[in-house]
Amino acid sequence: MKKIGVAISGYNKLDEILTNINIIRNHWSEKSVFLSICCNDPTTLERLKGENIDSLVLGVDYKKDQFSEPKAWLRMRQYDTIKKSVLQAAKNSEYTIQWHSDAYALYSQTVVDMASFMKENNKLVAFRGKWRNDISTKRPVGHTDDHFILFNSSHVLNTGLLSEGDQVEHIKRVAGTWSCEGIMCYLISSHTPDENIWHYDDMRENIVDKKFYPENPEAPVDPYYKDGVAHCAIPPFNFDPNRKFLHSDLWSHTERFFKESGVPTSLIRRSENL
Repeated sequence: MKKIGVAISGYNKLDEILTNINIIRNHWSEKSVFLSICCNDPTTLERLKGENIDSLVLGVDYKKDQFSEPKAWLRMRQYDTIKKSVLQAAKNSEYTIQWHSDAYALYSQTVVDMASFMKENNKLVAFRGKWRNDISTKRPVGHTDDHFILFNSSHVLNTGLLSEGDQVEHIKRVAGTWSCEGIMCYLISSHTPDENIWHYDDMRENIVDKKFYPENPEAPVDPYYKDGVAHCAIPPFNFDPNRKFLHSDLWSHTERFFKESGVPTSLIRRSENL
């Protein structure tokens, strides 16, 4: 049984997955790691065979024409790959942390320290986001950011927090309306008592693109944050400077935050160079 399970979900972002593998296997100081990856693109999965991955699973390749709502197919892909990657990691680890393939946990000690805090304080799920301060049609229970959720592995397996059968059918019914963040918040809160939840951050110190700052006249205003900046916004990047958690849509931003965090950019793996 490994100490930490890492569950990475994705579609066809091969280079990002390769970079994640390189960080975890060649940069993380923690070596007791079970790496689980689920992607729903058969070509990408084939390319990943032979990499240092403990569990590699093909997800369901939901198609647009299977759903009447525009984004339902995408949300079902996200839910499916999160579920399958987390379940495999949870079966083989004490604590499982999940993120999508275009995000990176740059230092393992952060994850280890968070897991230790959870164990000492009887916390079963930890996540970031606006939690119950952001309730809407997309997020009827609240906002749980769908990156860097940390689970007590036994809790996932014993409660059916992520499961097949009826749960899948329910998510299909709501996927046209609920965002992935809303779906994860619902699943977590439905299976976890409040006293066992650790809402570890509302992302107020996260660094986002300048397009979200007040000096940009077209910047959207997020009233949740005192400065009006949408600190939980993702594209083109979102960086948590305290935990060194990064989401990046562009390699230029990935390289920038690697450098600023003291992480060698040589860890970035590009498939065309293989």
